[in-house]
Order: sequence, then structure tokens, then C-alpha cells
Amino acid sequence: MTLLPHASQLRLPDQPYNYLRRQFPALSDTGVQLLNGLLTYDPAKRVTAQEALHHPYFQVARWQQ
Repeated sequence: MTLLPHASQLRLPDQPYNYLRRQFPALSDTGVQLLNGLLTYDPAKRVTAQEALHHPYFQVARWQQ
């Protein structure tokens, strides 16, 4: 991007990390953590389906039923 002719003039606004906590106020901390992992843009850092299935959220949710 820095090689583009007008890139130095571009000013991006500051963005908060995300609003998951505000959007899902009833979701537990482990639930928000799982959503953050699943919605990570970078595929190398994103939680895999296998990792998601073993996430602590599902261990806690099972006992709350």
C-alpha cells in the first residue's frame, strides 16, 4: 500500500477492537473469546473448527443446561 501514489495522504480513523461484548451482553467471557477467535481476519491466527470444538466455552455451556 505504501507504494501507491496517494497512500501517504490517506488517514484511516481509529477503530476499536470490536463490539462483541456490546452486541452480545449476555454472552460469557469464554463465549466472547471463542467468537473473537472465530472472527479473526488472518487465517493463520483464526481458530480452526477443531480448536473451536475443544474451546472451554463448550465445556462451561454443557454444565449450564
